[in-house]
Amino acid sequence: MNLHTANGLTDARLGSSRFSGARLGSSRLGGAPIRGARFGSVTISRPTRCAFTLLELVIAVALLASFVLPILHILADSRLRATRYTQLRTVKSLTQKKLYDHIHYVEGALDFEGTFEAEGYPRWTWHIDEPTLRSQGETVVLEYTIRVKVPLQLTEGGSDAGGSSSDGSEFEYSVWTLPSRAWNDEQYELYASGQPSLLYGDPAYGGTGTLGAGVPGGGVPGGGVPGGGMGF
Repeated sequence: MNLHTANGLTDARLGSSRFSGARLGSSRLGGAPIRGARFGSVTISRPTRCAFTLLELVIAVALLASFVLPILHILADSRLRATRYTQLRTVKSLTQKKLYDHIHYVEGALDFEGTFEAEGYPRWTWHIDEPTLRSQGETVVLEYTIRVKVPLQLTEGGSDAGGSSSDGSEFEYSVWTLPSRAWNDEQYELYASGQPSLLYGDPAYGGTGTLGAGVPGGGVPGGGVPGGGMGF
């Protein structure tokens, strides 16, 4: 075999090696390797997906809203109820204190109407009716009623709740109590000065009150003198 033939065989072998390299994906084009080449063709791989689609985001937001919105509503309603409960307790406390001071003639509490400005609520108003005499046999009992108006929408069950309107809420609170010594003294002074008295009646008509009725000359019985047994 001559040299030319040997060179041909060598070239054939080298070509076979190149072709095998192309099948194995290790052929070169212009000195750069071509990855994924098979039988002369190039395979381009797609990148891996790492994000959510718009539909998946919409579904996730809808599910989140279906759980979060009811919870927020419950929290807001609970906060409103707690605020109203605190305000109702404040109204009750101030109402009872004002009525107690009025019944027992505490200094500065002899008026029949006013506001709670001293307590920090200048827009809350109160009004106390004249006491109503409720006789239980020989026992004298007085009924006091106080009405309070607040510019708030408050609701509460119970007999002392007056109701709510667009202007606010109104509460009524009544109590039955025995007359205080100061009230007895006031009634005696009115009767002794010739003025009508709820307890002793009108002296012009001989006394028609609870204790004045039936007394000769409309006089005041011994137990009705100031500091007598009727008061506390």
